[in-house]
Amino acid sequence: MRRILFCVLALAVLTGCEAKRDTDSSEQPDKTKAKATIKVDPQVAKSIERAQREAAFAPVWTKFLEDAKRQDEFEPSSTKTAFDKLDDAQKKKAQEMMDFPLVMRAHTEELTEMGFRAWLARRSRAEAIEDEGFKTLAQTLWASKRLPPGGLMGLANRWGFLQGTEQALVIQVVNGEHKEADLKPEDKTIVTKFLGKDFFKK
Repeated sequence: MRRILFCVLALAVLTGCEAKRDTDSSEQPDKTKAKATIKVDPQVAKSIERAQREAAFAPVWTKFLEDAKRQDEFEPSSTKTAFDKLDDAQKKKAQEMMDFPLVMRAHTEELTEMGFRAWLARRSRAEAIEDEGFKTLAQTLWASKRLPPGGLMGLANRWGFLQGTEQALVIQVVNGEHKEADLKPEDKTIVTKFLGKDFFKK
């Protein structure tokens, strides 16, 4: 009788231990399952992707700024040479056009013919460098391998001579907000003049 009682008690203890192990294991998280159900917030994913693009573009932008600084150093002597070739009336006219940005934009061709190409390019570059919209545009074109001939410097040298609405149009086209077929002829001309005639073929 005592032996039977002992066996019953031993069986009860073993059963209790097994039940505890089952309970403990059920309380442990299924790591495999947890990993399979993890989802990344779309906004977080976009932020990570944007940060990666910006990091990849950073050295390209830094080199562009260094090259722009070297171009700026060349400009004063080029501008002086251009002024020296003009008579007094032409100098006065040129200075008047150069003193007012809106007038300057309307007379870029005339100022270029007078020899002020370097001065015009420097003014345009300065505006582009300070414009976050231009930097974003440049990054998008670079990342998609659609930079036109002349690269970032060429774009920066022309950016300042687009009107605000024209700059906005170019950004929208590059971002895919407007298709070639949707553009008016005059708008397409603005885009291809700035980004190159082969832009829509890429």
